Amino acid sequence: MRNRLLFASRGFLFFVTTLCLAPTTHALEIYGGVSAVHSTLSGMCDSATNNPSFSGSCDDTSTGFKAFAGLQLIPLTAVELGYTDFGNAKATGTLHGVSVSPETSANATYGAFLLRGTFFDRLTLWGKAGVDYWRANGSLGQTTIGMSQNANGWSYMYGVGLSFRIVGPVGVIGEFERYPNVGKQDTTGEANINALSIGLVVRF
Repeated sequence: MRNRLLFASRGFLFFVTTLCLAPTTHALEIYGGVSAVHSTLSGMCDSATNNPSFSGSCDDTSTGFKAFAGLQLIPLTAVELGYTDFGNAKATGTLHGVSVSPETSANATYGAFLLRGTFFDRLTLWGKAGVDYWRANGSLGQTTIGMSQNANGWSYMYGVGLSFRIVGPVGVIGEFERYPNVGKQDTTGEANINALSIGLVVRF
């Protein structure tokens, strides 16, 4: 465990040092874009699959989309707002002998702080951390057959990403983000969501 912590701390220090050594660009920058998302709603299926009265399977992978916009006021930092639709997790089988197909969908609106650096005037790398307001709708957490329920709340998020400018202000972007504790265990189900995304970004 000590070795893992040492490795993680060295990796984080290397990441921060790399960004700090990146060539600085002009201070003001506005950017925005859209991405396709592949998500894993890890844990959302647990209440269904661990229920002894349920027989079947549950798929916690899905697809969705993301829209975001950000502002850089000083070099190496930025603030960003975004909305991510994670899609849904869905179970199929029988509960107490009755055919069921419960599912839960989730999304989040977030605000994040970014530490970022640009290399060769084309490649930008960053790490981000922030807060998110999540919403979930479904019935994967219920132990009986019931109506879908809504749940919402605040949590935190973090991630890493990169973008590459193709031509003019247009570039491609790829990110990995994690959103813990989305949903309610006893109603919608609760998940730690991993979101991989790829899309287009425009910088001004």
